[in-house]
Amino acid sequence: MTRTDREAASHPATFTVHAPATGKALADHPVDGPAEVARAVRRARSAAARWAALPAARR
Repeated sequence: MTRTDREAASHPATFTVHAPATGKALADHPVDGPAEVARAVRRARSAAARWAALPAARR
């Protein structure tokens, strides 16, 4: 996944992910602060709860 110009403007600090086998740069990702991390954790916990509530046959 690559970042849009708007994302780049709102997250000036980034890090680059490289393919371990080739060293090729794959994507740049933002370095988020505590507020962004907290929002991501809340979304992940909510998604995990919905996933866990599904019967195994529907997963």
